[in-house]
Amino acid sequence: MIRSPLLLGTSTERDGVTRIALVRAGLGALGLLATRPVQLAFGLPAAQDTPAARALGRLFGVRNVVLAAWALIVRDADHDTRQRCYQLNATVDAADMVVVLWPVLRRQGLARFGIASAALAISATLAWLELLARQGGPCSPVGKCVQRGAQTIDSGAIEHRAEHRRGVEVQPGPPCLPNHEQGARTSTRTSSAHRRAAG
Repeated sequence: MIRSPLLLGTSTERDGVTRIALVRAGLGALGLLATRPVQLAFGLPAAQDTPAARALGRLFGVRNVVLAAWALIVRDADHDTRQRCYQLNATVDAADMVVVLWPVLRRQGLARFGIASAALAISATLAWLELLARQGGPCSPVGKCVQRGAQTIDSGAIEHRAEHRRGVEVQPGPPCLPNHEQGARTSTRTSSAHRRAAG
């Protein structure tokens, strides 16, 4: 898989999502606070610097800040929540790539803007896809099942979340089973062992 330059130097999923989220937040803040400098940096012609274009740039900035905040918030969430976040971010960046390349293909005089924006969108899309690949399986490494009243708690999952926050990659294992399921499986294994011994 082609690696995104935005994730170079990161070794864990958490490091990667922190990096790409901060990049997204920075671009969003620039889109909100410095619309014209961003337009110049990406090569948008001065003739197209209109109030409508600046308003769209600010909307782009708000969207990026919200997506970045979401990614930072769910860094230590469960596997499915992080997966949804990465998938949505990847979809947004892939859509951006198509949108900014369209005027280039139509030869509408936005070649520099389209190519620069598309390069960033492609790098971001690859980064989210790489984070999806780094995820592995569900966050449920082998742990001890602890019963608290009617609730079964997987201590392995708790330990995994702590390791994940420290940036340590943990390989997933089988999920914790409720007590009645554990008992049923234990009884089945015991009966099988007795039958083999009797035979």
